[in-house]
Amino acid sequence: MKQAKKSLKESYDKMSINKNLNVFWQIGAMPLYTLGNKSFINDYNYYTKTKNLYGDINLKYFSVDIENVLERNPDIIIIINMGYLGIKEKEIWQKYKLLNAVKNNKIFVLDEKDLFMLTPLTFSKSVEILINIIYRSV
Repeated sequence: MKQAKKSLKESYDKMSINKNLNVFWQIGAMPLYTLGNKSFINDYNYYTKTKNLYGDINLKYFSVDIENVLERNPDIIIIINMGYLGIKEKEIWQKYKLLNAVKNNKIFVLDEKDLFMLTPLTFSKSVEILINIIYRSV
């Protein structure tokens, strides 16, 4: 536990980047599902110095429509892998050329075991994964 906390603090402290990038967390499709500020995923936003696109919603998980996501224009889209469906979802998002996440090539499909199988040590490793994909070529 101490090592995980130390690792998190080191990761956080070494990040000089703080662009307040908005992240859309897609955790389901048909219907399109995301998460609000009651989800532990917000901890990832804190440690990666990003903001949850739906951090203003006082729920854990809920459905949204694509038009609302487009309106909010996320800088990053993280799709929790749903097998082949995760790849299809990425292809769908890439059709929206005016979306910041598309313009900046910041749509990622991640395996749920990297983000949802939580122990203090795996959380710390997940933060490192997120930092690496979010800030690579920023």
